[in-house]
Amino acid sequence: MSATHRGLLAAGLALLACAGLVAGEARAPGGVLGPVGPMLAQVQWVRARLAREAGLEGRSLALMESARDLDSRSEAAWSSLADHMGLTLASAESGRPGEERAAWLAGADGVGGGGAAAGAPPGGRAGPAGGRRRSPAATDPDLPFVDVPSGARATLGLWTAAARAFDHAAELGHPDGTSAAAYCRRVAADPGTW
Repeated sequence: MSATHRGLLAAGLALLACAGLVAGEARAPGGVLGPVGPMLAQVQWVRARLAREAGLEGRSLALMESARDLDSRSEAAWSSLADHMGLTLASAESGRPGEERAAWLAGADGVGGGGAAAGAPPGGRAGPAGGRRRSPAATDPDLPFVDVPSGARATLGLWTAAARAFDHAAELGHPDGTSAAAYCRRVAADPGTW
């Protein structure tokens, strides 16, 4: 790329950023880059996927966080990052110790709540938190949960936490919250199922 092309590209990006400032979006999430932010975020998501496939988990996570920051009004960005933390990094398959997996799971709930900035309906934000609790309850009985020792009590705690998260989602209007909470309670009540 020639110096002239680079200069034109830089000027174009500066104009788009100014358009965001003029429109009053500089203080809004994802604002300064205006319409360029979501496009750059897509590039970061692709780079994150490639890094994850190459086994560069730390780099992948940093790129995902960068993508979320570039397009922080996107509910999908917040949800994808939270799901990666809560379902991939916190999974037994990750090979991490139980305490570290529990920390990733707890961190995912904090990130998932950030979708409020995206303006997504609260029920839509609360539902995935239940799913992130239900998944390890079904597959990872050794995951430490709060101050409960691993094993059956931890699994019961995860199923109960999933039911509470789905109840909260139902209160906020999630269409499947009630049925998902009922399912989690049924499973929690019958230790033979887990």
